[in-house]
Amino acid sequence: MKILFDHQIFAYQEIGGVSRYFCEIMKHIPKEMWYTSVSLSNNVYLKELQVPHKPFLENINFYKKGRVMLELGKIHSSKVIKQGDFDVLHLTHYESYANNKTNKPIVLTYHDKLFHSFEYNKRTIREQKRCFERADAVVAISHNTKKDLIDYFDYPEEKIHVIYHGVANNLSVEKPIFDFDYVLFVGRRGRYKNFENFLYAFAKLDAKDLRLVCTAGDFTREELNLIKQLNLSGRVVHKFASDRDLNALYQNAVFFVFPSKYEGFGMPLLEAMANKCPVLCSNNSAFPEVAGDAAVYFNADDVDSIVYAMEKVYNSQAVRNDLINKGLERVKEFTWEKSAARHLEVYKSLIEC
Repeated sequence: MKILFDHQIFAYQEIGGVSRYFCEIMKHIPKEMWYTSVSLSNNVYLKELQVPHKPFLENINFYKKGRVMLELGKIHSSKVIKQGDFDVLHLTHYESYANNKTNKPIVLTYHDKLFHSFEYNKRTIREQKRCFERADAVVAISHNTKKDLIDYFDYPEEKIHVIYHGVANNLSVEKPIFDFDYVLFVGRRGRYKNFENFLYAFAKLDAKDLRLVCTAGDFTREELNLIKQLNLSGRVVHKFASDRDLNALYQNAVFFVFPSKYEGFGMPLLEAMANKCPVLCSNNSAFPEVAGDAAVYFNADDVDSIVYAMEKVYNSQAVRNDLINKGLERVKEFTWEKSAARHLEVYKSLIEC
């Protein structure tokens, strides 16, 4: 059996959850069973996996650079797909260019409903619909995304396979980056990530020696203005974090908060648990499905609910220890080995049909 992963997400993302997911699946499938049609990419995980490709203007950034790479990559991917030297094609994003280029089975992964909601994109929705009409199977990364897939696309339930992500569980102990106590906020902060509500809650928390560390991009002007307005200047810190830095941040945080209004899965939940970091998160979308009893939950729309959850964890070492222990048990259910094996089952079922 030979699986072909196309180029799409590796054109769009240098780093990011979706490209990382595909690289983890490839990493945990025997090398002789897969290859890619990637020609141009600046993706970090692809480089680490030593997948053959060429970088594209690495030190030059311009508007829609990813889109340019995507369209150039379609030329090469189309040739590879037409050659047909594979048994199953797994598309890594939602361009329908491959629909009429092969009669081999096609698999898609559905990550979330964001293009229908918080990041509405009419073109992407149209392309998703075309891809799903052609797909022989769809991997949903949670039961919550399976429900979204049925609700928004009326996709046949019998063709949907729920396969969870995994998380590394052999993490080394990292030295602290900061010498102060802090709450950790990981990833993007815009729109549905609910950073503004979280800031209001953090400002109300009776813990003046506690700081907030945020990763991902620099603070926007609006965020800096709000931080100043809430008298949090000097207490909110930004840190660009590598994977190793991120592990250190989790390991030495008082607790991690994920206040998002929606997630298709929520990888940082598992990352925090694997790093022995207490987890607090919203009670919506896929969060309860992923975190189980290993998190303290709150209403993402209610600032006081977020404050109450933080107070509960901050004021009790026993609560934090309990969350850490439950988290370590919870992450045992989520491994990339298990996820890759389930993907192989899906691929084999399509060949055997």
